[in-house]
Amino acid sequence: NLQDIALLASDLDNNSSAALMVFENVWATRFMNEVRASGGVVVSNARIAHDVVVEVIEAAKAAAS
Repeated sequence: NLQDIALLASDLDNNSSAALMVFENVWATRFMNEVRASGGVVVSNARIAHDVVVEVIEAAKAAAS
């Protein structure tokens, strides 16, 4: 919300700037709606950092060879 953005902006030094990017994974919304419609419950929703995903994939490749 705008108050959160204002709070973040107040931490910026003079003559500095920042960028804020907001996006929605539309497919995830549809997926969660289908889970709920079939009687399921979404227990958690979190973003996994890209570098963590890459690390796990690399570890899985190494273990498979």
